[in-house]
Amino acid sequence: MVNADGSGQSQFSGITQPFPSAPAWSPDGTKLAFVSGDEIWTINADGTNERRVTTNTSADADPAWSPDGSKIVFAKGGTGITVINENGTGETPLTGTGGDARPAWSPDGTKIAFNRGGIYTMDASGANQIRIIADVIGFPTSTDTYFNDPAWQPVAQTPNTFVIGGRVTSDGFPVSGATVNLSGTVNAAATTDATGNYQFSGVPPGGNYTISPSFARYYFTPANRSFNNLSSNQT
Repeated sequence: MVNADGSGQSQFSGITQPFPSAPAWSPDGTKLAFVSGDEIWTINADGTNERRVTTNTSADADPAWSPDGSKIVFAKGGTGITVINENGTGETPLTGTGGDARPAWSPDGTKIAFNRGGIYTMDASGANQIRIIADVIGFPTSTDTYFNDPAWQPVAQTPNTFVIGGRVTSDGFPVSGATVNLSGTVNAAATTDATGNYQFSGVPPGGNYTISPSFARYYFTPANRSFNNLSSNQT
């Protein structure tokens, strides 16, 4: 560990596992995830309660915490991106492509970015995997460009409010430029971006809301989506 100004460097206490690597602080700063022996481990910030999270024959790597600190997403060697509860239960594969790596959870918890011959994003459930930029392979001139290590820019979320967002597609392809209307306790409108995504931020809790997309010559299924007594971010 080291202070932000470079001073006070010291060995993190408490880790007994050999060759620890890939440290990742939990969002609240109370725990540290790390890799040792191709497994994911966690330990408290004070160096107590070192605990193995994964028990696999695969080479687990690149741990990243969900924003609420309840889950850890990681690269499972030869299998893809996998998510597991912080207590080691509920291991669930999100992708099925070997070589997927370096997952990064979006600050609002709705999406995960990762490497697969470029940068992809997907819903936190693993759905809607979209390549946003591809590696450039210049064979045989060896002028290759690789895009690695995605990191999300945090966007300030007003305290005690939520985010409603989603994606509009047609036959699996993004629909850009569609209008999405939010009606109910708050009324607003947004336009889908190049990947079909839209988002409403700062939505007050407890209200009732309906999302209704529209676009010339398009029919939508479902025609709208509703959320009652809003109490969390919605995708």
